[in-house]
Amino acid sequence: MKIIKDDLVYLFEILGSPTAGSWDNKRLKKKLEVLPMNVDEETDAEECQELLDEILIAISEEEEIQILDIPEEEIKPLIETHFLKKDGTRRKAGTIQTLVEFLQESSEEQPINKNDLCQKVLERLPNKTEKSVMSSIDSQVPTRLKLVKGIIVHKNKNGYWIE
Repeated sequence: MKIIKDDLVYLFEILGSPTAGSWDNKRLKKKLEVLPMNVDEETDAEECQELLDEILIAISEEEEIQILDIPEEEIKPLIETHFLKKDGTRRKAGTIQTLVEFLQESSEEQPINKNDLCQKVLERLPNKTEKSVMSSIDSQVPTRLKLVKGIIVHKNKNGYWIE
């Protein structure tokens, strides 16, 4: 089941948690886990009753619940969102844009490490040097992409990826 974060926050506010708007996704997940213990058949969630019922069914069926920051239909590819010229046309692919493309192709099951990422970028952009590409990777992945572009890069011991 997929739930839009704002809808979930609103549900918790109706159920008596006025600070729900400040909760991060991790805390929202924890609150979802105990939700069945805090409501019963008489609980009135007003205009969110349908969402509450769907959540309770999903929990009882042990269905995974994903919290989305924005509706799926509004999620644009990162390249569309972050690498446009002022006139709205797509910029010529540079090192950072290419890094993002390769990170998007990776996953938690198959992450990409910095050396492999460097080699792939060099294949795509042969005019770049290994030193300059590795410098870009070290400075951008994962922190600067998040701070400057708002792109969250996940990592584990095997490498990096973007969901």
